Amino acid sequence: MSMREALVQSQNVPAVRLAAAVGPEGVRDLARRAGMSGDVPASPVAALGVTAASPLELAVAYASFVADGVRPTPRFVLRVEDADGDVVLEREEEPVEVTSPATAYLLTDMLRDAVDLGTGRGVRSAGFWGPAAGKTGTTNDATDVWFVGYTPELVGAVWAGFDEPRPLPLRATGGGVAAPVWGRIMARVYSDRAVPGWPPPPDGVVALWIDPETGMALADGCRPGRGEPGRELFLEGDEPAAICPHRGGRSFLDEVGHWFESVFGSSGAAPRIPGEPDPDLGVPRLPGRGEVGEEDGVDRRRTVDRDVERAREALGRMEERAREERERVEERIREARRRAEEELREALKRQEEAAREALKRQEEAAREARKRAEERRRDGGGG
Repeated sequence: MSMREALVQSQNVPAVRLAAAVGPEGVRDLARRAGMSGDVPASPVAALGVTAASPLELAVAYASFVADGVRPTPRFVLRVEDADGDVVLEREEEPVEVTSPATAYLLTDMLRDAVDLGTGRGVRSAGFWGPAAGKTGTTNDATDVWFVGYTPELVGAVWAGFDEPRPLPLRATGGGVAAPVWGRIMARVYSDRAVPGWPPPPDGVVALWIDPETGMALADGCRPGRGEPGRELFLEGDEPAAICPHRGGRSFLDEVGHWFESVFGSSGAAPRIPGEPDPDLGVPRLPGRGEVGEEDGVDRRRTVDRDVERAREALGRMEERAREERERVEERIREARRRAEEELREALKRQEEAAREALKRQEEAAREARKRAEERRRDGGGG
């Protein structure tokens, strides 16, 4: 599972693993730069949002994502002027750099998917269809539910809960309660004006086609061994190595294997990412560009062998299905033959019974005719 998928689906385990790989100090430093004043535990569970925070703190933190990585200063009073228009008080903004513009853009791009495809879909179901990014949050036992989101120009946080912590009713979640509220608010805000579009990527952002099985980049003219290539963003200089599972278009065997996988599911093991599993991430870190060659990223002989094995498995499944279908057809034929023979026996039995009844009636009629004839002869002789 990629970090994009984990964020979109609100998966906790990948977040904890990433925090463990980054280290508690890195997580705490980022939280402080983002404006979090609560206690950040020196543990990977800090990634799950266990730090107490106000809606204002979260809104300000998310504002840094849309402001090129710079956290603004929240101000209730911007300036005070006297009766003559002279400025007697002015609050200067004290921006804090949280992260780079490129990193902020990548995070925004993933949070856009969270709204369109993930747990933040309640924004769309509430009727707001403008550009939006955001993230849901639900504490243990649903005592607090959140949604913090932003458009290219506005940031807002929605919290639902009780003053004294206790579970919300009906298994409330951030996606089911807070996100729709945020969506309705933004729909009202933008009811009479257009939502501005997202800015173009800043310098330092690279878009690459990736192999869905390994997450590594695809070399030019290459395609995945399975599935369709995906498009992903990376920081320039941190792109993964390029591999080439296959060159050119799909073969007939590829199409057959793809069809069987769509029907029966994948049966083969996915290609192994080069390197040893990271103790914190649980999987190998993706090798960087230049660390492996196009032919080294995936064992091509193993890939060919796997394709041959997939074709054999597909043909084997086809033969098995054909045998099963033939057996079913033969059984249906035998059953139809049994029913036909039974029906024929019943029909012959009925015909024999009818013939016997007819013969019996004919014999009875003949006896009656002979009896009447005999009676007429006796009556004639006596007159």
